[in-house]
Amino acid sequence: QTVLITGAGGSIGSVLAKAISKFNIKKLILLDVNENAIYNLSQDFEIGIRKNIIKLSCSNIRNHDEMEKVFIKYKPDIIYHAAALKHVSICEENVSEAIRTNIFGTDLLSGFAQKYLSKCFILISTDKAVSPSSVMGATKKIAENIIQSKDRFSLFTTRFITVRFGNVLGSQGSVVPHFKKQIAKGGPLTVTHKNVSRFFMTIEEAVALVLNATLEQFYSKHESRGSISVLNMGASIKIDILAKQMIKTAGLTPNKDIKIKYTGLKKGEKMHENLYSSEEKKLDIGDKGFFLVKSKVPSESSIKKTLLSLKKSCSYINNNAKKNLFKIIRK
Repeated sequence: QTVLITGAGGSIGSVLAKAISKFNIKKLILLDVNENAIYNLSQDFEIGIRKNIIKLSCSNIRNHDEMEKVFIKYKPDIIYHAAALKHVSICEENVSEAIRTNIFGTDLLSGFAQKYLSKCFILISTDKAVSPSSVMGATKKIAENIIQSKDRFSLFTTRFITVRFGNVLGSQGSVVPHFKKQIAKGGPLTVTHKNVSRFFMTIEEAVALVLNATLEQFYSKHESRGSISVLNMGASIKIDILAKQMIKTAGLTPNKDIKIKYTGLKKGEKMHENLYSSEEKKLDIGDKGFFLVKSKVPSESSIKKTLLSLKKSCSYINNNAKKNLFKIIRK
C-alpha cells in the first residue's frame, strides 16, 4: 500500500510514520507544512529503513491544487490525517485559521480520498471534540462530523474512520516536557487549577491503538459505519498530582524545593474532559484497547450548509467566525 501521513512532522505523525515504515509498504508520503519538521524526520530514516520508499511533501493541507497534485502523483491507498492546529490558546486567538485548517483542510483531503479512490481515510481527533468549549474542540467536532457523514452516506468505496483520544505524554505542547523545563529552572510549576484533570497516554500507545482501530474498523460491518473509535484511556489524572509526582521523581519536595503556582483556566479550557458525550452511545466490542461510539450523523446536505456558513463567517469583512462556529455546534 501507499500511505500518506499529514502532519507527519508532528508528535503523533512522526511516530506513526516510523511505525508504518516497518511494514512492507510500497511508499510512505510524509506531508507537513513545516519544512524543518519533515526534513529532520527524513533523517531518521537514513539507517535501517528502505529510504527509497519515503517521499517528502512540504505543503499546506488547505492548498487545493497542491493537495490534488499529491493524490494524482502518489495515489495513496491509506491516509492518516494528523495535521491540525492543536493548541487551545492559539486556536482561540486565530479562529478563522483554525476553521480553515481543521475543518476545510479535512474536507478537502477527504474529498480527494473519494475522488482518487483511496481505500481508507483516518482522522486523528481529540477528546476536546466532546461537548466542545474551545475553538479547537469545536473545529475538531465538525471535522469528525464530516468524516462520519462520508463514512455513513457516501456511495464511494472509501472507508472513513475517526479515532479520538486524549492528551499524549511527551507530545509537542504536552504538560510533561513543560513541567520538566520548569523543574530544571527551579520552578514554579504552573498548574491551571488544583482540581483540573486530563486523560493521558504515551505516543507509542496512541499510535499502536490508532493502527489497531484502523484495521478493526476497516473490516467492520455496515451498521458501525459513521461510528468513532475511542481509545481506552483508563482513568483521568489530576494535573496537580502529576506535577507533584514529577517534582518527587526529580528528588525534590513539592512546595518546598519547587513551588506550584495555580494560574486559572485559560479561555476555552475545561476542568475535566470526557471521551464521549451523554448524547453518544458507547458500544462494547470486547477488550481491543478501544471502543466504538455512535452518535447522530449529519447528512451530506447538512455538512454542505455548515461549510458554506463557516466560509462566509471566515471572510475578512466578517468578525463572527467564533460565534457562528458555536452556533452550528449547539444546533
